[in-house]
Amino acid sequence: MDWCFKICCSKVGWIDMKQNIERLLFQLDSSYSEKIQENAIKELSKEVDLTIFLQPVEPYSKGTWENCAKILYKKK
Repeated sequence: MDWCFKICCSKVGWIDMKQNIERLLFQLDSSYSEKIQENAIKELSKEVDLTIFLQPVEPYSKGTWENCAKILYKKK
């Protein structure tokens, strides 16, 4: 990512949004408590771009996929 992109994104808040989504995706993992997973599902259910839930790859694990499926199911 070049410096110009970082500056433009930081002015509109895209970097913050992306970091928040990444944090929540990590919290979908089954290694976290059910309460944390439920909160992440609730927050990520507001996301419009569904492609992020289609079998996310590294650094996310299979423990994340089930919760991504729950989010996609709710969106149908």
